[in-house]
This record gives sequence, structure tokens and C-alpha cells, in this order.
Amino acid sequence: MGRKAEPSEKNIYYRSREKIKGLSRERAAEKIGISSTTLGRIELGHIAPKPDDVVAMVELYGEPSLYNYYCSNDCKIGMDCRIDEVKPVGLAEATLGILSSVNAFNKWKDKFIDIAMDGDVDDDEKDEFKAICKALGEISTMVERLKLTVETSRFSKAKNT
Repeated sequence: MGRKAEPSEKNIYYRSREKIKGLSRERAAEKIGISSTTLGRIELGHIAPKPDDVVAMVELYGEPSLYNYYCSNDCKIGMDCRIDEVKPVGLAEATLGILSSVNAFNKWKDKFIDIAMDGDVDDDEKDEFKAICKALGEISTMVERLKLTVETSRFSKAKNT
């Protein structure tokens, strides 16, 4: 006789459900609107959840980070667009991350203007333009981290009221 498959503790969907004391897989699946078997397969990493399932999980578990995780790891469009996975941090860390990224970009500001002036990226500007895009990507990631941090705080406050 085979042994029962156990969800990986590394699976974010499983960990999010487990944070809710007393919420069985069966009860969570019922509230999400899927079968217990489907939720089990999601928690085992055998299938990706559907977008509507993720929305229901976020609302049920109070874990807005599931949106970003899904878009960066399970959604074909999100993965093709290279959406970065971000995790919530403290407000101070998120704010300092943004300021640090903006400061790092400042060294590229004048070159960015020069490149943009003629409306084209010339061959001799490509390496610098890649560096500029990387710096802008860092700012974007830090902004997303701040937004997720604030959203996570909002969900935590809503759960405690």
C-alpha cells in the first residue's frame, strides 16, 4: 500500500493555508470553490491554480503575496513578461530599497536623456541602455515590494478587526 502524498512545506499555497489554524484542506477547498483533490494537487505542486482560485485563496488566507507569486511562477503570461517575484518586507526596508534604487539610477539619468533625444538606441548606446533598463527594473521591483508590503499590512489589519 502506498503512502499518502504530503504537500511540500515549500509550497506557498500550502504554507498560506496552514497559517490559518484549523482550516482543513477540505474546508479551504469548499470556500475556494474547488475540490479537495484539486487543492491537494495545487499544494503538491502537480498543477498550477487557476487565476480565480488564487483570488479566492488571497481573500480566504489573507495573503496578497499569492498574487505576485502566481504571476511570476505559475502564469504563462507573467512568466513570459518576466514579472519578478517579490516578497513583503518592513515598511522601512521597502522605502529604503526604493530610495537606494533611485539613487543608483541617478548616475544614468543624463545618459538616458541623451539616448532618448534622438528617439533611437544606436549600436554604441546598447550596453548603456541595457544598464539603464536594469536600473529602472530595480526601481520597479522595489515599488512592487512596497505595494505588496502595504497590501499585506492592510490584509493583516482587516483580519484583526
